[in-house]
Amino acid sequence: MSAVFSEIIENQTGYFGEGWQYPLFAIALTGLLLLWRRRDAAAVALYTVIMLFIIYCPVTAKILMGFMEGDVYWRMFWLLPIIPVLAIAMVEFVPLVVSAAVRIFSADGKKKKALSFVAVILVFAIYAGLLCGGGRFVYRDGNVTWAKNPEKLPDEVIDIIEAVNADYESAPMGEKRVAAVGTIVPFIRQYDATVLLTYGRSTIQKEDKSGKKGELYEALTNDTSPDYDRIDRLLQKTETTYLIIANNMHVRASEMNARGYETVYDNGAYTLLKRV
Repeated sequence: MSAVFSEIIENQTGYFGEGWQYPLFAIALTGLLLLWRRRDAAAVALYTVIMLFIIYCPVTAKILMGFMEGDVYWRMFWLLPIIPVLAIAMVEFVPLVVSAAVRIFSADGKKKKALSFVAVILVFAIYAGLLCGGGRFVYRDGNVTWAKNPEKLPDEVIDIIEAVNADYESAPMGEKRVAAVGTIVPFIRQYDATVLLTYGRSTIQKEDKSGKKGELYEALTNDTSPDYDRIDRLLQKTETTYLIIANNMHVRASEMNARGYETVYDNGAYTLLKRV
């Protein structure tokens, strides 16, 4: 069971990182358990304690891990209401600090009032310091990259899909079905659902290897010696009209041109070929 508990701690460390979010959460939860004043605060605290027991207990953790594929136990920490606990704790704690300060301020003695004022400022300063210093600013260190378009997709992908639409509208032939390199398959349907895909994410992730679509993807991703004649046959059998290849990959447009495929568009990153 010690190995299971070590795995739980490893997942906790990986999930929460180096920030102070988890220590603050633990302090806030402890405070709510000690106060136990309001019914909603008590309900949140009780639920949180139950979930903490389920997550950290090696027995229940081992059972739960048995139902999971891969190292994904860190997702159990999604069930902890960290933000609600912090919010409710602040709602509960701040009035207590303020009321204590008011009582002290009402007492006689300038020295006592000065000390109480310093104490209140110190409490809020410590809390603000914990919040500000307990992590990294999200917009620094390359954590966020700004999208170049409203769709938040790579420009070159949108460019090549628009080329598919423009060519198909000018000279429709069969279905607007596309076989593409795996890196952009998810983007195609995200941008334009009218574009049909020969294979999807399940084929790329090798969850579905059956049929001609699986064979086609394997043929296109053969980085040793692509069998262009086999690729041509599979494109015809799957009734694929367009082929999108990455210019930095092994499948060459010139070889497909020699087999009757027309180069429709090239944006430097991807080449669009059409079966004619």
